[in-house]
Amino acid sequence: MVEMASVTIRLDDEKRDELEQLARSQGSTVSDMLRFAIDGLLRRDVPRSLDMVARRQLALLHEILVHVDSDPDAGDEHRRAIKALSGGYTSEYYREFYSIDTEFPPGDGPLVMDILDMFDLVEPSLARLDEAALAEVGEGARFVMEFVGFDYQDPREARLARFAEYLIADERWANLAHHFGDKTDEPNCPNSHRKTADLYERMVRAYQEIITARSAVGQVRGASGQGFLDVSELRKVYAATRRPDLPVW
Repeated sequence: MVEMASVTIRLDDEKRDELEQLARSQGSTVSDMLRFAIDGLLRRDVPRSLDMVARRQLALLHEILVHVDSDPDAGDEHRRAIKALSGGYTSEYYREFYSIDTEFPPGDGPLVMDILDMFDLVEPSLARLDEAALAEVGEGARFVMEFVGFDYQDPREARLARFAEYLIADERWANLAHHFGDKTDEPNCPNSHRKTADLYERMVRAYQEIITARSAVGQVRGASGQGFLDVSELRKVYAATRRPDLPVW
């Protein structure tokens, strides 16, 4: 049995009376109403109610899955969902959505694409340089300017990593697929074990300034084989790897 914690809320008499009256009008209790409200706060994207059509549709899907789900232990879970949806047990609706992430912030999807775009051109541009030219770019440039994934310990970066995996699995940015493991399996984004999003964003800003300048004079922009970055351009991206609040990144 799950132990329930107690939380004390101080209200004036008028608000307490209003809550009790509202609870009675809904055939509920103040405690149940507050638990429902807290559930809504904790699961902001989960609908607090579903109309009858949506409930019936979801229940029918579970009725089908009872018969076709390959997991022999899943039947009870589907039958539980049918009862909850048919009975209108609103506090149980979250179980229909618990495996669905909240939506990406608007800028995070394009950011991952921009990062992959950048490395798709930066890495082959570095690979074609000899040691003398690499030294001109900066110390350890090939290591510092290589895609190393995201930090799975950080919730935001873990989601960025999963989106990068999704894009690579869709056979986009194929030149970077080697970073994601064996392509015969689901691609695994490397774990950087340190936060990298801020670093990548600084590099992307420098990279996009270069691409904008190239476009202004009609120069080609593309992946490997189509307009490599030269040493001076790579040095600009390399400079962005240094954190602005420290002498050296």
